[in-house]
Amino acid sequence: MPDASDFAGHYRPAKFFIIDFILTWGPLWTAVAGIHSGWLEFDVPFMIVAGISAIPAALYMFYTSRSRALIRDFWLRVVRFDLIPFRWWLVLLGSVPLVMGSAVLISLFFGGSLDQLTPSDRMASAPLVLAALVLVFGPLPEELGWHGYGIDSLRSRMNGFWTSLAFGIIWPVWHVPLFFIPDSYQQQLLAMPVPLFFYLFGMIPQAIIMNWIYWHTNRSIASAIIFHFMINFIGEAFQITQQSKSVAGLLFVIIAIMLLFADRQIFWKKPYVFHLQQ
Repeated sequence: MPDASDFAGHYRPAKFFIIDFILTWGPLWTAVAGIHSGWLEFDVPFMIVAGISAIPAALYMFYTSRSRALIRDFWLRVVRFDLIPFRWWLVLLGSVPLVMGSAVLISLFFGGSLDQLTPSDRMASAPLVLAALVLVFGPLPEELGWHGYGIDSLRSRMNGFWTSLAFGIIWPVWHVPLFFIPDSYQQQLLAMPVPLFFYLFGMIPQAIIMNWIYWHTNRSIASAIIFHFMINFIGEAFQITQQSKSVAGLLFVIIAIMLLFADRQIFWKKPYVFHLQQ
């Protein structure tokens, strides 16, 4: 059975992320310029085009690699949910609610309220619509590209820790134009230094945790999509305050540090030895 080390030379991480950034930042900065100059009143089409950018970037890299093994491996990792062992489904579906719930409880010591666990208006009125929107606008298209190609391409050049750190830095930088779009979630954070800090730097521990799950679930792209979805969905589905989200960010940091020490094989072993799906 061939493993990824046989195909490491086919990966081009710099090229992939450059293409992804061009396809993302092009429409987003166009939207920013249009809104601020007054000739554009809405940015939804630009957001949609930017949001799916990782998919064409990944497909371009796979099909220009001319490696049928890598292409087949990608599509199998997209459709095969059986790559995720049962116990890891528990981790995927339970870890984020546990962290967020713990953060809410901790916030009680700082004046927080259990009302944060009340469903948001959108969750109460149309939970399935909310779930679909959260999935489609973020986790699904982004992870098809990032964990479809990006993470493996980085991993072909460095160990698991540096791969996670690099991606944890790339991830918030990818979102930079959103800070200049009026009324966006990111722009609202500019007035809140502590939540802003955890939004930007909290992506590093989240990347460590998500990659830890990804490498333990046979590189299942679905596992990355689900973990990413749970982070976004819990924040949208309940009335969790920025204070509690900051506490959750600190908890993610603690968990990530524990994983780095507890699973040295995953994060510190450099050889690229996991098997391609056949």
